[in-house]
Amino acid sequence: TSGDLVLDAENNPAAVFIFRTPGSLSTTQNMKVILANGANPNNIYWSAGTAATFAQHSIIEGNVFADTGITYAAGCTHHGRSFAMGTEVTLSSTEVGAVTV
Repeated sequence: TSGDLVLDAENNPAAVFIFRTPGSLSTTQNMKVILANGANPNNIYWSAGTAATFAQHSIIEGNVFADTGITYAAGCTHHGRSFAMGTEVTLSSTEVGAVTV
């Protein structure tokens, strides 16, 4: 993904966002997921068929699923959960925040 991504729940607290790719998922440096109008990180799902890689200083919201691994570069912020089915989740000076359920 290149550039910022705004997820607008349109004041619907039950709004769900699902992003699925059969291959890899990656971001550019400084990319931000911006939540608007009640969007909830608990209702955001990212699914990569292989690996998910987040570039330096990316801000990610939601739950990340990847088959082969997840890598967060230095300076990333993630509000949500990470699930790597095949191997590992790699953090490099990454801020991970709890999401209130």
